[in-house]
Amino acid sequence: MKKVLMLCYYFPPLGLAGTQRAVKFARYLPEFGWQPTVVTVKPVAYWAQDVSLLDELIGIDILRTESWDPQRLLARMRPDFVSAANGRSFAGGVLSWIHERVEPLFLLPDSKILWKFPALQAVRRLMQADSFDVLFSTSPPHSAQLIAAQIKKRSGMPWVADFRDSWTGSAVVREATGWHRRRNERLQQRVVQQADALIAATPAIRQQLKAMGAKQCEWIPNGFDPVDYPKPTGRSDNRFVLCHCGTVTQFSRPDVVLQAMRLLKEHQPGIAARLVLRFVGHDLTGKLDDWIAVNGVGDQVEQCGYLAHHQALQELVDADALLLVAHAQADSAFIPGKTFEYLGSKKPILLLSDVLDTVSLLADFPQVLAASPNDPQSIAGALADLLGGKHRNEIISDLTRFERKFQASQLGALFDRFADHG
Repeated sequence: MKKVLMLCYYFPPLGLAGTQRAVKFARYLPEFGWQPTVVTVKPVAYWAQDVSLLDELIGIDILRTESWDPQRLLARMRPDFVSAANGRSFAGGVLSWIHERVEPLFLLPDSKILWKFPALQAVRRLMQADSFDVLFSTSPPHSAQLIAAQIKKRSGMPWVADFRDSWTGSAVVREATGWHRRRNERLQQRVVQQADALIAATPAIRQQLKAMGAKQCEWIPNGFDPVDYPKPTGRSDNRFVLCHCGTVTQFSRPDVVLQAMRLLKEHQPGIAARLVLRFVGHDLTGKLDDWIAVNGVGDQVEQCGYLAHHQALQELVDADALLLVAHAQADSAFIPGKTFEYLGSKKPILLLSDVLDTVSLLADFPQVLAASPNDPQSIAGALADLLGGKHRNEIISDLTRFERKFQASQLGALFDRFADHG
């Protein structure tokens, strides 16, 4: 069996959607002739831990290295920041201010560049004892791509770089000044030119990479795994549960939804009484409670907090419909990772988005009901439609391209081209 060296900073027991892609690649690649060895970091301070994901990685070699980045240092000094992470909010406070304001001034492209030296040392020792056919790196953090570039330079291995999010100019990348922006552009250009192939999680990211001169760039979206979905537990009440599954951030602000719920409650109280909006995931804005209180809908909102992946999927399949919110600047290039697990559930989806990639992907699915993301009246109407039984169609499209095993087969086929050529 051929061997791939996978460089992934965010990896179980860390949770959230960013880890799922690497987990599923690692799990299914052996079925397509590729045995992965994962190089990742030792425990770090992070707001989501999901130890259950490790159950999917039995038989996969995982090398955990030291790092000097702030999240790793904090975990070493304060182990409770790791063990209690799922109950801790990092919104606001000194740590958040340092992360958002200070680190971007001095650490490019991000603070995980301080993982570089320990990771390179560990990989060097690993390669003295074993050989690999392909190098695979995934980001963010985008510093992982710079580390992979060094490994490529030293080893000559074919290198495939995976971009789950945009880099230069992205709304999630903090660029303190114009100089930082230009420096990021040069760093990304170097990665694009040196990698043998690139993978993009969205069409817009693929376009960006091709515009930078990528030799080969393919779209492999995020996805879902059919075997992960539990059976619905069933409910005997008459409530209509609309579930928002995922972290509440500035890109998924639900305040306009709560305004719409208030309007529905005022104008159609008989219909509105059945509605329950359930949040599964952290609130990183720190404002959700205030939004709920201002709109007077506290009796119709439930907050579950962060749940392990299998528990979150249980909430998803038990819901009557799913809420997908994606806000960003006009040129943003992302599709929320949960989008694909929403599709795999075959539930009605209420879509509130102005992100072109997200809207375009979901435009042809009959169970998706789109409303203006900034218009409470429009959203109130959509909620009334859902409560009235509209848009309960099951998916009629073929979802194979979004299944994790199929995506691993695509990645394995890409690796094969390099290994066979070599």
